[in-house]
Amino acid sequence: MIKIFKTNISDRNNADRVIRMLEDDYPEFMITIDTEDCDNVLRVEGNRMFSAEDIIDIIMVIGFTVEEMN
Repeated sequence: MIKIFKTNISDRNNADRVIRMLEDDYPEFMITIDTEDCDNVLRVEGNRMFSAEDIIDIIMVIGFTVEEMN
């Protein structure tokens, strides 16, 4: 399963921090944030089902905006 999100995570330090937080809950997933893209795209890929809302909640708790892209 792959989900793509638009974020306001625009620098590498914050991207690394968010990735580490997501990896705490999803250690076996591939998680990347492209801070060079205009949408600061977060890509979450895992081999089990997960909820976009759960990803959004984790990121919003630490103060970033995020929305799932279709």
